[in-house]
Parts: sequence; structure tokens; C-alpha cells
Amino acid sequence: MASTYDFKNVNRELSSLEKEFTNFENEFDSTLKPILNAKFNANEYGERELEHKLDSIVKDAKREINKAYSDLVNSVRRYAYASSERIKSKARELASYVDELSNKIEEVNSMNQAFANKEYIKAISLADSISSPEKAKNYAGIITLEAYDRLCSERIKTFNEEDYSYYISYYAKCKTLNAQKHIGSARQYLFVASCLMTKISLDGKSIDEKYEIVKMCLECYQGFDALERNKYQSQYVEVYPLAVELFNSISKEKYNSFSYLRVKDLLNDAAYFNAKDIKIDFFSDTKYTPEKMFEYLKNKGSVGSDCDVRAAFNDTFTLATSDCRASFFDYWFGVYDDRGWDYCVEIINAQEDRYVANKLIFESIQSNYSYIKKLGDLSLNIANNYLSFLEELDSNISLDSFVYSITDVNKLVNLVSKASVSENEKSKILDACKILDGISYGMITKYLKQCSLYNESIIRDLNVVLDDSSIRLNGKPYRKDLKHDESKQYVDKTNICVKLATAQSLKKNRKLLIALGIAGVAVLAGILVVILMNLK
Repeated sequence: MASTYDFKNVNRELSSLEKEFTNFENEFDSTLKPILNAKFNANEYGERELEHKLDSIVKDAKREINKAYSDLVNSVRRYAYASSERIKSKARELASYVDELSNKIEEVNSMNQAFANKEYIKAISLADSISSPEKAKNYAGIITLEAYDRLCSERIKTFNEEDYSYYISYYAKCKTLNAQKHIGSARQYLFVASCLMTKISLDGKSIDEKYEIVKMCLECYQGFDALERNKYQSQYVEVYPLAVELFNSISKEKYNSFSYLRVKDLLNDAAYFNAKDIKIDFFSDTKYTPEKMFEYLKNKGSVGSDCDVRAAFNDTFTLATSDCRASFFDYWFGVYDDRGWDYCVEIINAQEDRYVANKLIFESIQSNYSYIKKLGDLSLNIANNYLSFLEELDSNISLDSFVYSITDVNKLVNLVSKASVSENEKSKILDACKILDGISYGMITKYLKQCSLYNESIIRDLNVVLDDSSIRLNGKPYRKDLKHDESKQYVDKTNICVKLATAQSLKKNRKLLIALGIAGVAVLAGILVVILMNLK
């Protein structure tokens, strides 16, 4: 908002410019005068030359001064225009603010008038429309609470179903505003109103609607202090059995249908009941842990909606990197047919060591092998994911990590390649095996020298992988077994980093080399022919 200071500041700047302009004019006159009055040595300059030089000096001075004068005037004009526009803009802002403030004052006056006239519903409505300025908003909040309190006090004497929403809103408003002064009163009013609702207005309502009413009784009662509980104990005892009945009925239905989000709410509600009154053990223990919710997911998740299953996955995701991760892998790979790849890849990507994940993937596929219908689709996703991982590493693939996990990859290929699946899935399995075998075969054959450094046990495993992949890719075992380089010591780790090599890339390179060799031979033959002809 513009202030008197802003206007004074603008005026001060304009005055300063005026002084600069005046000083400039004075300097112009004082500079021009000595030039016009200049005396020159007649012995040194002729009369005609003197006049010419003097006239030139004066003209140049006038030209320079006129230019500076013009620039200054234009600058003053621009500044004055910009200042004028700023002043006008600030004035418009101020006018708009004054109008807005005037409207708010009018709204506040209307709200106050409605409250004074005991038109509490109208006062609440008007208060809700006041969102600024902050002081007006806070004042409106106070009026809202006072209006609700008086409205609830009046209506409780002649309570009917239509009034119930006021008691709900009063209590909710107290929570929103953290109104410690009013929330005790709001809680008591809501408790009494909820108890009355159980007597006059449960017929025709759904079980969920009934439950929300009786739950409100329990929630309010739990918030009471000792004196208040004693005061309302008889009403609580009357409502509690109905609340237990409704809770057990709803919790059973929601639990069995895997309504996960609703079950979470009911698990919190279970704190309102004695454990012995709860029929489903899951709710008897109100403790909420990822392990508990994961067990629930495994037992009932198959019938849940995508939304509920996603919520359960997010709540239990910490298990993906815990001591329970094997079980987590097993479940999500096992439900691949219904839930898809997204869950699986999130679990894989969460692993600190992607190579270790290969073992978990194999074990999960092995556990669920017999009933995964989309095994080809799953295998192809696994293969492409692994290939992408290695490609991203570029030249930083740890040969040790790769070698130590290669047997798990080979086991996976051996397993899925023998699966009895549809033709479509079989085709995808073949593609997946080609990718994984291509990686294993390419890496071993490309880095035979480096692999020969390992101990006999590792080399034996590498030979198995090499033969298996070669048979599937080429129809025959690898031509020569990998052996330890006798000139080197046996090692368990080499600490060597390499670049990805696949059977496909090696084959492409080999074809290129052959083509280059043929071309080289052709060129050489041409040269020899030319030489021989010249010799003749």
C-alpha cells in the first residue's frame, strides 16, 4: 500500500532533478561567457584565422551543450512520466485496498448484526466468507465459535435430526482453530447429540452411517475428563453395546474384502473398545506395523482394489530392504499376473546391490513358478531391466559383482526356459533368455583373460554358465573350457571394472572385422596387381 513517505520521496527526487537542471544552465552560461570574451594574441594569429577559430569553438561548445541540455530535458521528462505512472498505480492500488477494506468492514458489521440479533446460522455463514485481513479472519473465527455454542445450546433442548450437523461442525471447527476454550463445550454437546441420534434417527440409515454416529459418542467420551465421564457414564453404557455390534460387523466385512484404507481407519477406531469385545484378532491388537499390514496383504490382498493394494504397498515398502525382503519379493512376483510389473521394478530398484537382487528374483520366480501365467512377460521385463542396469554403468561394471551373481542369472534362465506356457508367453521367454544368455556369454568370452584369474571354484561355475548359454545361443557348448592362468595367483576378487559386452555386440563386431578384413585383402590384391603389371 502507498504511504505519504512514497509521495514525499517522489517529490524529493523531482526537486533534486530541478536543482541539477538549474545548475546545468548556470554552468552553460559561465562556460560560454569566457569563450565569447576570449582574447587572443594578434601577433600569433591573423584576424581572419582568429575569427574562424573562435567561431568554430563557440559552435562546437553550443552543439555539445545543446545535446547535453536535450538529453537532460528528455531524461527529466521520462522520469516525470514514469513517476507519474508509479504514483497513479499506487493510487489505484490504494483505492482498491480501501474498497476491499470497506467491503470487509461491511461484512464484519453484517456478521456482528446477525450475531446480535441471535441469527446464529447467518452469522456463521457470514463469518466463513471473511478470509482477510488476518485480524478480521481471527475475529470471524471467534464469532463462529460463539455462534455455534449458542446455537447448540438452544437446539439441544428441542433436538432433531436436522440439527445434528451443527454439533458436528462445531466440534470440527474447534479442532481446526485449536480452540481450547470452546472444544470442551463442543465435545459435550456432540456427545449428547450423538446419544440422542441413536434413539431417534437410526432407522433407514446404512450400517456405516449408524457406526459413524455411535463412534462419535465413543470418541467424545474418551476425550472427557474424570468428572465429565462420571456425568455421562449412564449414556455411554447405553450406547457402547450398539457400537461394539456395529464395529464387529463393519470390520469383518471390510477386512475380508480388503478395503485397506477403511481397515486402517477401523484399526484406529479399535482403541475405543475393550479388546475382549472385538471378534477379529487383527483389530484386537491396535498396533500398526508394516509387518502386520503385510501379513494382512498376503492373506486378503487378492480381492482388493488397485487403489487399496497400492496403499498397502506404500505402507509396507520399507520391508523391501529389510530382513523380510525375500518374503516381500516372493509376494509381489507371485501376484504379477494381477498386479503387473510396476511393483516388482520398484522393489528391484530399491535394492542397494542390483546383483544381489538377481538371487532374490530367481528365488521368487522359483517359489511362484508353477502358477505364474504371464511368466514370459515377467521374464522379459526382468531381462530388459537387468540389461538397462548394466548399460547405465557403461565402463564401470564390477567384474567381481557380475561374476558372483552370474550363476543366479543362469539358474533363472534354466528355470524359465523349461516352462510349460502359452505360445505367446513362450516367445517372450525365448527373447528374455536370449538377452540374459547374451549378457553372460558375451561378458565371459570378452573377458576370458580377466576371468582366468579367479579361483577354481568360480571358474567351474563360469564354465557351466558359458556352456549353458552357448548351447542355447549356438546349439553347442563353448569350444574350450575356461582355465586358471597358472602364471597368476588364485584370487577371489580382481577389483576390475569392465564395459558391457553381449553375444550380439560381439557378433556384430566380428562381422565388421571380417568385412574390414575382406576389404583389406581386396585392396592388397589390387595393389599387387598394379605392381605386377608395372613390372611387366
